[in-house]
Amino acid sequence: MSNEDARKLFVAGLPDSVTEEDLRGLFLESGAQSAELTLPRDRMSGRPRGFAFVRLGSEEEADRARSVLDGRIVDGRTISVRPFQAEPPARGERPMGGGMGGGMGAPMGGGYGAPREDRPRREMAGGPAPDRTLYVGNLPYDATQEEIEVLLNELGLDPGIDHMSAMKIIHGIRAAGGTVTSFRSYCGGLPAPEANDNPFGYKFSWSPRGVVLAARNAAKYLRDGVEVVIPGPELFAKPEIVTVEGAGVFEGYPNRDSTAYVGVYDLTGVKTMFRGTLRNLGHCETWKAMADIGLFDDTRRRYAAESYRGVLAALGNVAVDGDVEGAVAAKAGIARDSAPIQKLTWLGMFEGAALPESDTSPLDALVSRMVERLQYKAGERDMIVLQHEFIAEYGDRKEFMRSTLVDFGEPGGPSAMSRTVGLPAAIGVLRILDGTIRDRGVVVPVTPEVYNPILDELETAGIRFREERHPV
Repeated sequence: MSNEDARKLFVAGLPDSVTEEDLRGLFLESGAQSAELTLPRDRMSGRPRGFAFVRLGSEEEADRARSVLDGRIVDGRTISVRPFQAEPPARGERPMGGGMGGGMGAPMGGGYGAPREDRPRREMAGGPAPDRTLYVGNLPYDATQEEIEVLLNELGLDPGIDHMSAMKIIHGIRAAGGTVTSFRSYCGGLPAPEANDNPFGYKFSWSPRGVVLAARNAAKYLRDGVEVVIPGPELFAKPEIVTVEGAGVFEGYPNRDSTAYVGVYDLTGVKTMFRGTLRNLGHCETWKAMADIGLFDDTRRRYAAESYRGVLAALGNVAVDGDVEGAVAAKAGIARDSAPIQKLTWLGMFEGAALPESDTSPLDALVSRMVERLQYKAGERDMIVLQHEFIAEYGDRKEFMRSTLVDFGEPGGPSAMSRTVGLPAAIGVLRILDGTIRDRGVVVPVTPEVYNPILDELETAGIRFREERHPV
């Protein structure tokens, strides 16, 4: 370890409430003269991720801080203070334990997935296979190579159940001698019909900030052999109407890059490849308006009028005591009395109430209001809707297939979102432990050996698909 690295420490087990000032204070109390630190935060929520990197003035200060702070209880959490390890071990070496990679502010490291010497390297045309070693982060210090030989990835709802259910049908089509020429899939987490009682037609069942950030994503998909690219600001411009039996009628819009799944699903030559998100009717008009107004901007600044109305006044380039509603409506190209303006009024975005922080962004101001007013009440149910549609060709005939999952939360119990996200991952872990899933490496659940046992067990928990098919 270099002298420079000897001054660096890795701190784990930090509570969500910790701040840079709190952490710096701990190290100064241990006798350090100065402490440079990085406290990584979650990209979606902005909350601390539970670990930090610290550089002290000398190796002696680092040793003293370790002896004083390792095992200290901070806000009910026992923290761990360990030496910084800058580089992963050389290929073929067994790792000694945890560490960090990349330098200050880099992702946390842990055990390393270096290739085992008893595994033959596969040769590829033109020479040896490319290096596919992965550097795995966020692992505990005592992680062993055996414990990380399988990383079962994308195993929730979307992605997760959608992969498994789609691949089961795709493999069935191939086994019957068919070829998939069109694949369309929609998924959405929504309030159950009886809980759909606010103007937005939506309530949060996962990260509120993540939901709003996702509204900025561009999208790409295949339609009848033509690649279609949708810029982020136009994501909500042209929703499709999607009817799902047993659930209702919804708006659907594209979800990120669907073309990436042509390879994942081994659908080379497919003409239509589309993955989309479902929302209640009227959603896209409102979210398109919010995008046009500028409410998805996450640039933080201090507003002259530190209020929600002040944020919209700045976006509309009008005085806070002026016609803010009219100004933002004009910016979005909609009427002052249109549904999006009425919904933003209901949300409280035109009110003079103080912002939760003096320095904020339009996106975070919007999220703070949504968190207050788009919550599930006690006893309300949420709903998960997932629907795949396939067209398969079998020589001289075509067949249409639809596979649909509609799942509801339990009043006072687990939500549909928590069930459909949590159960697949839990079942996957159990099937790895009992040896049912034997794949190793980074595993996506698109093979029968992985998806069959998980889907079978989900059915016993009431999470099952309804299928229909007819000739085209």
